[in-house]
Amino acid sequence: MISFGLVWEVKLKQLWKDSSLSLSEMGRKLNVDPLTIRRHAARLELSFSRSDKEFKLLNCSSQLKGKDISAAWEKKRRRCRSQWLSAMEQGQKITLKALRRKLPQEYAWLLLNDSEWLEGHKPRPQQRKLSTISVDWKKRDAEYAVAVKATASHLMEAHGRPVQVTKTAIGRAIGAITLLQQKLHKMPLTAQVLARVVETREQYAVRRAWWAADLYFREGVLPREWQLVMRANVYSLREVSAVKCAIEDAMRMLELKLSQSQAGKVAS
Repeated sequence: MISFGLVWEVKLKQLWKDSSLSLSEMGRKLNVDPLTIRRHAARLELSFSRSDKEFKLLNCSSQLKGKDISAAWEKKRRRCRSQWLSAMEQGQKITLKALRRKLPQEYAWLLLNDSEWLEGHKPRPQQRKLSTISVDWKKRDAEYAVAVKATASHLMEAHGRPVQVTKTAIGRAIGAITLLQQKLHKMPLTAQVLARVVETREQYAVRRAWWAADLYFREGVLPREWQLVMRANVYSLREVSAVKCAIEDAMRMLELKLSQSQAGKVAS
């Protein structure tokens, strides 16, 4: 006697043991309606000792007979197969993923109950065409080495708040983030230039300290050291030797230049 299939019946028995699941919830998981769940539970002689009223026993007229099961299952299989093949014919280059999105219920039913047929009627994986264009990596390396060096200089000299010179920042500026991340091993000259121009956190902090000092000089203000530190946003690195020296030198430079500027105004 044909039923929904052995896999489907095993799944039903597993779900039936979970007393927290309602008929509707089991139906959604098995892609059938609650009445079908009850009918097959009765056919498989599963225990009906559930407190939920919806699990009451079916009368004889509602229970599935062997012929009914066979006809219903066969009808469902023909419909699912027909819809699956029709969808495949409509799109010559349709993928399995697209088919699953288009026919989710039919795919689930075929997978559970007609998997051998489904396996033989899946779209063939589309083969990617390999590019026949060869890249002149030596030429590209030379071009990007120049571009990286020029971009690093531009970032260092740009007006406004300093931007750290990183591989990502350079790659974004020249539109080649992926290239610098994935193909740098093919461009040794570019890699050497990058290694020279990319800033460490400490180098970036030193540059921010001098940037903040320049702002205070333009404003004609002599700040306290902690004010310079906060404006440069180098508090977490203030005790690092190179950063600490830069802060101290910047304060001395500010004091000297502001006093000279003030003396020049008095003299005039």
